[in-house]
Amino acid sequence: LGPPLVECVGRVWMRQNEALQQAGEASLTNLPDGVWKASRYLDGLMYLVLTHCFEKLHDHAAGGQLALLMYQKLLLLIRVWKHRPAILASQQWFFKNVKSALKWMCYLVEGQCYVVAAINVGDLLRTALELVQFCRVTQPDVPDHLVRHILILIGNIFSCHSYRFPPAERSQLSEAGMAA
Repeated sequence: LGPPLVECVGRVWMRQNEALQQAGEASLTNLPDGVWKASRYLDGLMYLVLTHCFEKLHDHAAGGQLALLMYQKLLLLIRVWKHRPAILASQQWFFKNVKSALKWMCYLVEGQCYVVAAINVGDLLRTALELVQFCRVTQPDVPDHLVRHILILIGNIFSCHSYRFPPAERSQLSEAGMAA
């Protein structure tokens, strides 16, 4: 079910992400809340497809690239938030989008952990840890459920096969096992 849905929804999602990436943080903080609402719905649909409509996303030709785009969207949301947190505080859909992106990243790491190797799991962990620090030091009013999703993501990363055995190391282990 995943590949046909990626063909349809994926193109729109990629175009939307490209437009947001090109806009830059300063102009993104001034977007109306409705844009973030539409972004959240489109992201949620695509994340649902990526996490639940593929048995093995890493076997799909564009699986790694799609996981990387998902991570880049999360990074974009975090950069925009760090750029002007006071302005975005009134935009409820922006924070719903951040929470949703974190939640779906948790699902991706938990359920499709081999495709996460394309992201560089160490970078994902570093991003999550920096986000916890940002929330607790500079944003003490951040809702607890947002921080909870970050902490769940960190826990999922530590239990992820791609973190414990990166692809190169995994192939060396399997070759050593076959030779024995």
